[in-house]
Amino acid sequence: MLVPITVPDKTYRSTALVRRLIALAWRRPRTLLAVLILQILLLALGLAGVNFIGQGIDYLRETVDSAPKTLGRRIPGLTAPQ
Repeated sequence: MLVPITVPDKTYRSTALVRRLIALAWRRPRTLLAVLILQILLLALGLAGVNFIGQGIDYLRETVDSAPKTLGRRIPGLTAPQ
């Protein structure tokens, strides 16, 4: 048999909710610190990934910009296209 969940009619301000959540989290300090460390690690890895993607785009742009622009014509002194 299912029991209906009753929700109190209290409305909380945001500061009161944040205080309650912090108090609840401090009941298990090891778990709180582990989750906090994992979140910081995940953020750092995400930022590193964005950085490496940006470096890859910069490398490709530099490679494409330094390639000779022939527009399909043969430039004397260059090797034949393959």
